Amino acid sequence: MRAARSGTILPTVDTAQKDRFRKLLLDQRDQVTASIDGEDPAENQDLRDPEELATLITRTEVKDRIVEDDLNLLQKIDLALNRLEAGTYEECANCGNEIPLERLLAKPSVSLCVPCQELKDAGEL
Repeated sequence: MRAARSGTILPTVDTAQKDRFRKLLLDQRDQVTASIDGEDPAENQDLRDPEELATLITRTEVKDRIVEDDLNLLQKIDLALNRLEAGTYEECANCGNEIPLERLLAKPSVSLCVPCQELKDAGEL
C-alpha cells in the first residue's frame, strides 16, 4: 500500500498483476508496431492516372493519420510500462487517485482516472 497525492491509500499491483499488465502492454505494442509496418498505399498504383493519384493521396493521408495515432499509442504504452516498473501504474497521472483495475484491464495504456479523462476530453485539463 502507498499514499496517493490526495492522501488516500492505494493498493499496489502485485507481481502476478504486474506480469499480466506487462504482457498486455507488450502484446499491444507488438500489434501496433505490426500495423505501422503494414502495406504501402503507393504499391501497384498507376500514378499517371489522375483518379488513381487522387485515391493514392487520400489513402496516404489516411495512412499517415493512422500511423500518427499508432505512434502516440506506442508512446502511451511505453509510459505505462515505465509506470508499471516504477510502481505507479494504477495511479492517475493528474490527480494521483487510483485508476480502477477494470479500466486498466480494458485499456492498459491509460494514465488518467475516469474523472480526469472526462476533464481532458472536455478540454478542461
